[in-house]
Amino acid sequence: MKSSTLRELLRLLLSTHFSNRHIAQLTQLSKTTVRRYRSRINKSECCWGEVKQLDDPALFRLVSSSSGLKPDKRAPDWSHIHKLLQDKHQCRLQIWEEYRRINPDDAYCYSQFNKYYRDYRKTIDLCMRQHYEPGDVCFVDYAGKRLSFVDSATGQTQKVELFVGVLGYSQLIFCVEVKVGHQKVEIFHQHHRVAIHPRSHRKEDATTYPEHRPTQHQAYANQTRDYFINWAKEQSADVLAVVTAQFENLPEHSLKGVRACSKLQKLCRHYGVQRFMNACTCVTEIQSLTVSSVHSILQCHLDGQQITETSTQHKLPAHSNVRGASYYADHEGHLK
Repeated sequence: MKSSTLRELLRLLLSTHFSNRHIAQLTQLSKTTVRRYRSRINKSECCWGEVKQLDDPALFRLVSSSSGLKPDKRAPDWSHIHKLLQDKHQCRLQIWEEYRRINPDDAYCYSQFNKYYRDYRKTIDLCMRQHYEPGDVCFVDYAGKRLSFVDSATGQTQKVELFVGVLGYSQLIFCVEVKVGHQKVEIFHQHHRVAIHPRSHRKEDATTYPEHRPTQHQAYANQTRDYFINWAKEQSADVLAVVTAQFENLPEHSLKGVRACSKLQKLCRHYGVQRFMNACTCVTEIQSLTVSSVHSILQCHLDGQQITETSTQHKLPAHSNVRGASYYADHEGHLK
């Protein structure tokens, strides 16, 4: 049940004398559900004035504890659980069974395990809204374990890869609970207001306060062509030439150019500023202004060597079998 639905249900139960049938109609819940939550909230002996001040986790704990659940359940290490789920072929059911096997008496049931894990995920998964131009980028990945089908002609089982692609330009907005007024927009998380914005009336567009973003999101959002150009100017003219080349014939918002310049910054941090600038000097001399060339020069320690575009032709030793220009000339000195 959504927190907003639960909050409205408790308000009706604690502040009105409506019947279970009427409350079920107002909240679009079943009469059985309303009856069950009325019994739970009555056991808590709370009034609506106290309940409406609770945030969402406390609200769910209130109705859970009122239903007779033991408060001394053994909570797993959610950060460890989350790390395990990143591995291939891991699932929540398998991890829950391993957690429960330690001591079934004080373990959460599977539904509780999933609920508290989702609550933990909400504290670490912060979504950053990004803007993409139509057709600019497509996010692709393989959908986990390989699938199979039976060939109707041969009867043999064939393995296949399921490939998923999602376009970045979608105009979809994901947010927590929002209250929209004529002049302002208020953002709520767990029934507490966490941000407030002046309302923008521009259609099909969004406005964001950079200071409302997490630090890592702010750093990512600042990665633009102008940002990398300014960074390169602080290094050297050769670094600027390499960075500029990454956006050649590409729009300023190009994700390809941004990613290439991000790799250049990583090389600079890994190998040091001086070696990185020397490598950029090398690639400008040989006119190969690519990230892979810079990486190759640094990896092979060629940044300390002098690279020239032309090579020196040494004089060949005299030899009787070497034919000169006179061999091909006629008696009047003209070439045959």
